[in-house]
Amino acid sequence: MCISKVNIFHAKANSINLPTRTYMNIRLKTVFKFISIILAGFTLAGCGDPVVELKEEVRKIKTYPFSDPNPIPMLVKDSRLYPYHSFDGYSHEGK
Repeated sequence: MCISKVNIFHAKANSINLPTRTYMNIRLKTVFKFISIILAGFTLAGCGDPVVELKEEVRKIKTYPFSDPNPIPMLVKDSRLYPYHSFDGYSHEGK
């Protein structure tokens, strides 16, 4: 004789004199609490201080010279950029 899972579930619910829905609600709340605790633990474990290495060094950085700005404002190119000047003489080699 085979007892189905439904019959076993009803037997457990009835053995503690709780209606089936109440037993299911208690079971779901317990599972939800357990999963919440596990997720909170993983979240807090990931919030630890990371290992950071900080060093200071002297480096030479190439800069690219440019000529003096064009004294005529960029009103001809784009009216939204009126007070700004354009730089036409850029260098292709860094110093």
